[in-house]
Amino acid sequence: MSSSDPSGNLKEIVGFILKSCMPVWFAIKKRKYFTDGPKHVFQAIQTSRYLSDELIQVVDPVIQRNAFFAHTENVLLAMLADEREHIRELGCRRILKARQIVPKKTVRNFVPPKINFQASDYFEIINWNSCVVYPPPMLQDLSEDDTKSLINSDTMPIREIEKFPCHPEAVERCIKLVTEASNKVCGHEARDGYIRATLKSRSVMPNFSKKSVFKYVVDIKKKK
Repeated sequence: MSSSDPSGNLKEIVGFILKSCMPVWFAIKKRKYFTDGPKHVFQAIQTSRYLSDELIQVVDPVIQRNAFFAHTENVLLAMLADEREHIRELGCRRILKARQIVPKKTVRNFVPPKINFQASDYFEIINWNSCVVYPPPMLQDLSEDDTKSLINSDTMPIREIEKFPCHPEAVERCIKLVTEASNKVCGHEARDGYIRATLKSRSVMPNFSKKSVFKYVVDIKKKK
């Protein structure tokens, strides 16, 4: 809806969309992987600093409440996937140090630490000295030597973890497919097979509006 005489509130809202919301949205679309999550939180913080003190008091609690990617385990994963070697080394040292802490035998609450809104880089959005540092569960099967080997990797580290998306749209599609598989078949292997077959079919035949577009997912002649 356009207006020839926009109010001050409308100008403020549109300005926030153009300066903060849309740049972050496009950044998420461009860098969609799990290890980019903390960087998107940092960008949301940076792009909203132009607001007045009154509006900052409204925006900051929302960022804090939704900053699950600011959790220590997620920031550490991002650090291991960083292009800068010294950041990967710092992340590795923090992971190995966190592993030395004996975990409690209770289920912990996944609560984002208090955010540092004056951070100059994504790995500074939390105060490492005042929060409990948890090692990433995704790396629990890696030994100390394997974890250290990620530092000097010639290619981008933890490539498999990077395949996980960070934004909700793709995640919601996965949830829908897992729910569908759970309603169709029973057992882990059966669900896994159903999901893989469905994704394979969609990649081979993304559109099935008419019979002429039908394609075999598996080459029957080769199989024989």
